[in-house]
Amino acid sequence: MSLFDEGDGKELKMSSGIKGKVKWKPGDNSHAVGFATTTVRASAEQAMAFIWDTEARAKARHDDLEKAVDERPSAHNMLVYNRKKTPNAVDNRDFLGRTLWRKTGSGFEIVSTPESSERRGTPRKTVRGKMTSTMRIVRVQENVTKLEFVIQPDFGGELPAWFMNRSLGGQLARVTEARDYFQALRHEYDAEDGVAIGNLLLSETREEKHHEKGETRVEARVRALFVKNKGLKEVARKYAWMEVMLASVAANKLRPASDCKVKLCNITEKDSKVIGGALASAILANLTAQAAVDEWILRYPAMGELEREYVRERNERKQS
Repeated sequence: MSLFDEGDGKELKMSSGIKGKVKWKPGDNSHAVGFATTTVRASAEQAMAFIWDTEARAKARHDDLEKAVDERPSAHNMLVYNRKKTPNAVDNRDFLGRTLWRKTGSGFEIVSTPESSERRGTPRKTVRGKMTSTMRIVRVQENVTKLEFVIQPDFGGELPAWFMNRSLGGQLARVTEARDYFQALRHEYDAEDGVAIGNLLLSETREEKHHEKGETRVEARVRALFVKNKGLKEVARKYAWMEVMLASVAANKLRPASDCKVKLCNITEKDSKVIGGALASAILANLTAQAAVDEWILRYPAMGELEREYVRERNERKQS
Protein backbone atom coordinates (compact mmCIF):
# COMPACT_ATOMS: atom_id res chain seq x y z
CA MET A 1 0.00 0.00 0.00
CA SER A 2 2.85 2.40 0.86
CA LEU A 3 3.97 2.41 -2.81
CA PHE A 4 0.93 4.55 -3.63
CA ASP A 5 0.73 6.70 -0.48
CA GLU A 6 2.41 9.68 -2.14
CA GLY A 7 0.04 9.71 -5.08
CA ASP A 8 2.53 7.98 -7.38
CA GLY A 9 1.48 5.69 -10.21
CA LYS A 10 -0.43 5.94 -13.48
CA GLU A 11 -4.20 6.25 -13.23
CA LEU A 12 -6.13 3.25 -14.54
CA LYS A 13 -9.49 3.52 -16.29
CA MET A 14 -11.85 1.90 -13.80
CA SER A 15 -15.57 1.80 -13.12
CA SER A 16 -16.98 5.14 -11.88
CA GLY A 17 -16.40 5.52 -8.16
CA ILE A 18 -13.29 3.28 -8.18
CA LYS A 19 -9.78 4.72 -7.94
CA GLY A 20 -7.13 2.58 -9.61
CA LYS A 21 -3.43 3.01 -10.29
CA VAL A 22 -0.55 1.02 -11.72
CA LYS A 23 3.16 1.37 -11.08
CA TRP A 24 5.67 -0.17 -13.49
CA LYS A 25 9.23 -1.23 -12.91
CA PRO A 26 11.46 1.10 -15.01
CA GLY A 27 11.98 -0.37 -18.48
CA ASP A 28 9.86 -3.46 -17.73
CA ASN A 29 6.44 -3.81 -19.41
CA SER A 30 5.82 -7.26 -17.95
CA HIS A 31 5.85 -6.53 -14.21
CA ALA A 32 3.81 -3.95 -12.35
CA VAL A 33 1.97 -3.30 -9.10
CA GLY A 34 -1.72 -2.35 -9.20
CA PHE A 35 -3.84 -0.55 -6.60
CA ALA A 36 -7.59 0.02 -6.31
CA THR A 37 -9.82 1.43 -3.60
CA THR A 38 -13.52 2.09 -3.08
CA THR A 39 -16.17 2.31 -0.37
CA VAL A 40 -18.95 -0.26 0.07
CA ARG A 41 -22.27 0.22 1.88
CA ALA A 42 -21.85 -2.71 4.26
CA SER A 43 -20.23 -3.55 7.57
CA ALA A 44 -16.61 -4.70 7.64
CA GLU A 45 -17.81 -8.18 8.63
CA GLN A 46 -20.22 -8.37 5.69
CA ALA A 47 -17.53 -7.18 3.27
CA MET A 48 -15.08 -9.73 4.67
CA ALA A 49 -17.58 -12.58 4.25
CA PHE A 50 -18.31 -11.62 0.64
CA ILE A 51 -14.66 -11.32 -0.36
CA TRP A 52 -13.68 -14.58 1.37
CA ASP A 53 -16.41 -16.53 -0.47
CA THR A 54 -14.25 -16.94 -3.56
CA GLU A 55 -16.61 -19.43 -5.27
CA ALA A 56 -19.72 -17.24 -5.03
CA ARG A 57 -21.76 -17.01 -8.24
CA ALA A 58 -21.69 -13.21 -7.98
CA LYS A 59 -17.94 -13.37 -8.63
CA ALA A 60 -18.05 -15.52 -11.77
CA ARG A 61 -16.09 -13.88 -14.60
CA HIS A 62 -16.49 -14.37 -18.33
CA ASP A 63 -12.79 -15.31 -18.62
CA ASP A 64 -12.82 -17.94 -15.83
CA LEU A 65 -12.07 -21.37 -17.27
CA GLU A 66 -11.82 -22.97 -13.82
CA LYS A 67 -12.01 -21.71 -10.26
CA ALA A 68 -11.75 -23.93 -7.18
CA VAL A 69 -10.64 -24.15 -3.58
CA ASP A 70 -8.18 -27.07 -3.46
CA GLU A 71 -7.58 -26.98 0.29
CA ARG A 72 -9.30 -25.42 3.29
CA PRO A 73 -7.23 -26.35 6.39
CA SER A 74 -9.09 -23.83 8.56
CA ALA A 75 -11.60 -21.00 8.43
CA HIS A 76 -8.66 -18.59 7.97
CA ASN A 77 -6.74 -20.53 5.31
CA MET A 78 -7.41 -21.83 1.79
CA LEU A 79 -5.53 -22.82 -1.36
CA VAL A 80 -7.22 -21.29 -4.41
CA TYR A 81 -6.81 -22.27 -8.07
CA ASN A 82 -7.91 -20.08 -10.99
CA ARG A 83 -7.41 -20.60 -14.73
CA LYS A 84 -8.06 -17.66 -17.06
CA LYS A 85 -8.92 -17.44 -20.73
CA THR A 86 -6.67 -14.98 -22.57
CA PRO A 87 -6.77 -13.43 -26.07
CA ASN A 88 -5.89 -15.88 -28.85
CA ALA A 89 -2.39 -14.44 -29.28
CA VAL A 90 -1.50 -15.26 -25.66
CA ASP A 91 -1.48 -18.65 -23.89
CA ASN A 92 -4.03 -19.05 -21.11
CA ARG A 93 -2.80 -18.33 -17.58
CA ASP A 94 -3.44 -20.14 -14.32
CA PHE A 95 -2.68 -19.25 -10.71
CA LEU A 96 -2.39 -21.21 -7.49
CA GLY A 97 -2.16 -19.27 -4.25
CA ARG A 98 -2.44 -19.58 -0.49
CA THR A 99 -4.93 -17.10 0.94
CA LEU A 100 -5.03 -16.18 4.63
CA TRP A 101 -7.04 -13.64 6.60
CA ARG A 102 -6.61 -12.01 9.99
CA LYS A 103 -8.48 -9.50 12.09
CA THR A 104 -6.92 -6.05 12.58
CA GLY A 105 -7.69 -3.10 14.82
CA SER A 106 -9.60 -1.37 12.00
CA GLY A 107 -11.16 -4.40 10.30
CA PHE A 108 -9.57 -7.28 8.41
CA GLU A 109 -6.66 -8.07 6.11
CA ILE A 110 -6.48 -10.78 3.44
CA VAL A 111 -3.12 -11.84 1.97
CA SER A 112 -2.53 -14.17 -0.98
CA THR A 113 0.86 -15.61 -2.00
CA PRO A 114 1.84 -18.05 -4.79
CA GLU A 115 2.20 -21.71 -3.89
CA SER A 116 2.94 -24.98 -5.71
CA SER A 117 1.14 -28.29 -5.35
CA GLU A 118 1.78 -31.75 -6.81
CA ARG A 119 -1.99 -32.19 -7.09
CA ARG A 120 -2.40 -29.22 -9.39
CA GLY A 121 -0.40 -29.36 -12.62
CA THR A 122 -0.48 -26.83 -15.43
CA PRO A 123 -2.86 -27.69 -18.31
CA ARG A 124 -1.77 -27.74 -21.96
CA LYS A 125 -1.32 -24.34 -23.62
CA THR A 126 -1.37 -22.68 -20.21
CA VAL A 127 1.37 -20.74 -18.44
CA ARG A 128 1.51 -20.75 -14.64
CA GLY A 129 1.56 -17.22 -13.30
CA LYS A 130 2.04 -15.86 -9.81
CA MET A 131 -0.30 -13.47 -8.01
CA THR A 132 0.63 -11.76 -4.76
CA SER A 133 -2.05 -9.54 -3.25
CA THR A 134 -3.22 -7.78 -0.10
CA MET A 135 -6.75 -6.59 0.66
CA ARG A 136 -7.44 -4.25 3.56
CA ILE A 137 -11.02 -4.08 4.79
CA VAL A 138 -11.24 -0.92 6.86
CA ARG A 139 -14.25 -0.04 9.00
CA VAL A 140 -15.36 3.56 8.35
CA GLN A 141 -18.80 3.50 10.00
CA GLU A 142 -21.15 0.76 11.17
CA ASN A 143 -22.34 0.07 7.62
CA VAL A 144 -19.65 1.78 5.56
CA THR A 145 -16.38 0.03 4.75
CA LYS A 146 -13.33 1.04 2.74
CA LEU A 147 -11.53 -1.53 0.59
CA GLU A 148 -7.87 -1.12 -0.34
CA PHE A 149 -6.47 -3.70 -2.74
CA VAL A 150 -2.90 -4.13 -3.99
CA ILE A 151 -1.75 -6.82 -6.44
CA GLN A 152 1.67 -7.71 -7.81
CA PRO A 153 1.17 -10.21 -10.65
CA ASP A 154 3.75 -12.15 -12.61
CA PHE A 155 1.96 -13.56 -15.64
CA GLY A 156 5.01 -15.45 -16.85
CA GLY A 157 6.89 -14.75 -20.07
CA GLU A 158 7.19 -11.50 -21.99
CA LEU A 159 3.83 -9.86 -22.48
CA PRO A 160 2.76 -6.60 -24.18
CA ALA A 161 1.85 -3.60 -22.03
CA TRP A 162 -1.77 -3.60 -23.32
CA PHE A 163 -2.27 -7.11 -21.98
CA MET A 164 -0.81 -6.15 -18.62
CA ASN A 165 -3.08 -3.10 -18.34
CA ARG A 166 -6.15 -5.16 -19.25
CA SER A 167 -5.26 -7.97 -16.85
CA LEU A 168 -4.44 -5.62 -13.98
CA GLY A 169 -7.74 -3.83 -14.44
CA GLY A 170 -9.60 -7.12 -14.42
CA GLN A 171 -7.93 -8.31 -11.22
CA LEU A 172 -8.42 -4.97 -9.46
CA ALA A 173 -12.13 -5.09 -10.34
CA ARG A 174 -12.62 -7.30 -7.28
CA VAL A 175 -13.37 -4.11 -5.34
CA THR A 176 -16.00 -3.23 -7.96
CA GLU A 177 -17.71 -6.59 -7.43
CA ALA A 178 -18.02 -5.95 -3.70
CA ARG A 179 -19.31 -2.39 -4.14
CA ASP A 180 -21.92 -3.38 -6.73
CA TYR A 181 -23.04 -6.46 -4.79
CA PHE A 182 -23.89 -4.54 -1.63
CA GLN A 183 -25.35 -1.59 -3.53
CA ALA A 184 -27.74 -3.98 -5.27
CA LEU A 185 -29.10 -5.13 -1.90
CA ARG A 186 -30.10 -1.65 -0.75
CA HIS A 187 -33.71 -0.48 -1.15
CA GLU A 188 -34.14 2.59 1.08
CA TYR A 189 -32.09 5.11 -0.87
CA ASP A 190 -30.34 8.21 0.46
CA ALA A 191 -28.12 10.82 -1.21
CA GLU A 192 -25.11 8.49 -1.25
CA ASP A 193 -27.18 5.83 -2.98
CA GLY A 194 -28.08 8.43 -5.59
CA VAL A 195 -24.38 9.02 -6.27
CA ALA A 196 -23.74 5.27 -6.43
CA ILE A 197 -26.60 4.64 -8.87
CA GLY A 198 -25.42 7.60 -10.95
CA ASN A 199 -21.94 6.09 -11.16
CA LEU A 200 -23.42 2.76 -12.22
CA LEU A 201 -25.48 4.46 -14.93
CA LEU A 202 -22.25 5.81 -16.41
CA SER A 203 -20.23 2.58 -16.10
CA GLU A 204 -20.04 0.15 -19.01
CA THR A 205 -21.39 -3.33 -18.28
CA ARG A 206 -21.02 -6.79 -19.77
CA GLU A 207 -24.74 -6.85 -20.63
CA GLU A 208 -24.56 -3.89 -23.00
CA LYS A 209 -21.99 -5.66 -25.19
CA HIS A 210 -24.69 -8.24 -25.96
CA HIS A 211 -27.75 -6.01 -26.06
CA GLU A 212 -31.03 -7.26 -27.46
CA LYS A 213 -32.21 -6.50 -30.99
CA GLY A 214 -33.62 -2.99 -31.22
CA GLU A 215 -32.06 -2.04 -27.88
CA THR A 216 -29.21 0.44 -27.49
CA ARG A 217 -26.16 -0.31 -25.35
CA VAL A 218 -27.28 2.28 -22.79
CA GLU A 219 -30.78 0.80 -22.62
CA ALA A 220 -29.24 -2.64 -22.00
CA ARG A 221 -27.07 -1.20 -19.22
CA VAL A 222 -30.03 0.42 -17.48
CA ARG A 223 -32.19 -2.68 -17.90
CA ALA A 224 -29.50 -4.79 -16.21
CA LEU A 225 -29.33 -2.31 -13.32
CA PHE A 226 -33.07 -2.58 -12.73
CA VAL A 227 -32.83 -6.37 -12.76
CA LYS A 228 -29.96 -6.49 -10.24
CA ASN A 229 -30.76 -3.66 -7.83
CA LYS A 230 -33.47 -4.23 -5.23
CA GLY A 231 -34.12 -0.52 -4.77
CA LEU A 232 -34.58 0.12 -8.49
CA LYS A 233 -36.95 -2.84 -8.74
CA GLU A 234 -39.12 -1.26 -6.05
CA VAL A 235 -39.03 2.10 -7.84
CA ALA A 236 -40.05 0.44 -11.14
CA ARG A 237 -43.03 -1.24 -9.47
CA LYS A 238 -44.28 2.19 -8.45
CA TYR A 239 -43.19 4.13 -11.55
CA ALA A 240 -43.12 1.85 -14.59
CA TRP A 241 -41.61 4.62 -16.73
CA MET A 242 -38.54 5.19 -14.51
CA GLU A 243 -36.29 2.77 -16.43
CA VAL A 244 -37.02 4.57 -19.70
CA MET A 245 -36.32 7.97 -18.15
CA LEU A 246 -32.99 6.90 -16.62
CA ALA A 247 -31.95 5.40 -19.96
CA SER A 248 -32.60 8.80 -21.56
CA VAL A 249 -30.56 10.48 -18.82
CA ALA A 250 -27.68 8.00 -19.20
CA ALA A 251 -27.64 8.43 -23.00
CA ASN A 252 -26.60 12.06 -22.29
CA LYS A 253 -27.48 13.32 -25.77
CA LEU A 254 -27.83 17.04 -26.37
CA ARG A 255 -31.19 17.92 -27.87
CA PRO A 256 -33.66 20.82 -27.64
CA ALA A 257 -35.54 20.48 -24.35
CA SER A 258 -39.29 20.14 -24.83
CA ASP A 259 -41.88 21.10 -22.25
CA CYS A 260 -43.91 18.47 -20.42
CA LYS A 261 -46.40 19.71 -17.85
CA VAL A 262 -48.07 16.41 -16.94
CA LYS A 263 -48.46 15.44 -13.29
CA LEU A 264 -46.48 12.62 -11.72
CA CYS A 265 -49.48 10.29 -11.74
CA ASN A 266 -49.98 10.76 -15.50
CA ILE A 267 -46.45 10.31 -16.85
CA THR A 268 -46.12 7.96 -19.83
CA GLU A 269 -42.97 6.38 -21.27
CA LYS A 270 -43.03 9.03 -24.01
CA ASP A 271 -43.14 11.79 -21.37
CA SER A 272 -40.30 10.16 -19.44
CA LYS A 273 -38.08 10.18 -22.55
CA VAL A 274 -38.72 13.91 -22.98
CA ILE A 275 -37.97 14.67 -19.33
CA GLY A 276 -34.90 12.43 -19.09
CA GLY A 277 -33.47 13.65 -22.38
CA ALA A 278 -33.64 17.28 -21.22
CA LEU A 279 -31.11 16.86 -18.41
CA ALA A 280 -28.06 16.92 -20.73
CA SER A 281 -28.87 20.43 -22.03
CA ALA A 282 -29.52 21.65 -18.48
CA ILE A 283 -26.08 20.41 -17.42
CA LEU A 284 -24.46 22.19 -20.39
CA ALA A 285 -26.24 25.46 -19.55
CA ASN A 286 -25.25 25.55 -15.84
CA LEU A 287 -21.97 25.92 -13.99
CA THR A 288 -22.65 23.09 -11.53
CA ALA A 289 -24.48 19.77 -11.67
CA GLN A 290 -26.60 20.79 -8.66
CA ALA A 291 -27.78 23.97 -10.41
CA ALA A 292 -28.60 21.93 -13.53
CA VAL A 293 -30.70 19.44 -11.59
CA ASP A 294 -32.50 22.25 -9.74
CA GLU A 295 -33.36 23.91 -13.06
CA TRP A 296 -34.48 20.56 -14.50
CA ILE A 297 -36.77 19.87 -11.53
CA LEU A 298 -38.30 23.35 -11.76
CA ARG A 299 -38.99 22.95 -15.46
CA TYR A 300 -40.88 19.67 -15.08
CA PRO A 301 -43.64 19.72 -12.43
CA ALA A 302 -43.68 15.91 -12.17
CA MET A 303 -40.03 15.93 -11.04
CA GLY A 304 -40.90 18.47 -8.36
CA GLU A 305 -43.69 16.18 -7.16
CA LEU A 306 -41.27 13.24 -7.15
CA GLU A 307 -38.73 15.19 -5.08
CA ARG A 308 -41.36 16.21 -2.51
CA GLU A 309 -42.64 12.65 -2.29
CA TYR A 310 -39.13 11.32 -1.68
CA VAL A 311 -38.48 13.89 1.08
CA ARG A 312 -41.80 13.04 2.76
CA GLU A 313 -41.12 9.27 2.68
CA ARG A 314 -37.57 9.77 3.96
CA ASN A 315 -38.79 11.86 6.89
CA GLU A 316 -41.44 9.24 7.70
CA ARG A 317 -38.74 6.53 7.81
CA LYS A 318 -36.64 8.64 10.16
CA GLN A 319 -39.58 9.11 12.54
CA SER A 320 -40.58 5.43 12.57
